[in-house]
Amino acid sequence: MAIIAMPDIIQERLGSDVTTALMDVMNMAMEEERRIIQTLVEGRYERRLSEEISGIREYIAEMRAEIREEMADMRAEFRERIAALESELRQEMAQMEAHLLAEIARRHSELIRWMFIFWIGQFVSMAALVIALAQILR
Repeated sequence: MAIIAMPDIIQERLGSDVTTALMDVMNMAMEEERRIIQTLVEGRYERRLSEEISGIREYIAEMRAEIREEMADMRAEFRERIAALESELRQEMAQMEAHLLAEIARRHSELIRWMFIFWIGQFVSMAALVIALAQILR
């Protein structure tokens, strides 16, 4: 912000050349002060910005670590659940296999019993036929 005009009283006492020179010196001093303040502010801003960015990076690193831990816990939990389900499935399959084997054995014994009954019926009818033929032939 430059000084545009000096009060008239100062211009009268110092003269126009001195007043102009004084205004130039004051403008240069103000410009230099503005640059110094801007440099300080920029430095503080950059420091503050880098502090905030490093804080954000730390926060992100912490969150990543937490997420990794949670994912590892979840993986372990899922593996446990899968192992438990696999164990249950194997147990149920073993029970079903035992049940099927028992059912097959029961049906097999039932089939043999009916076959035995059929053979006895066949034997009795053949024996009756042989006896009837023997009586006819005699």
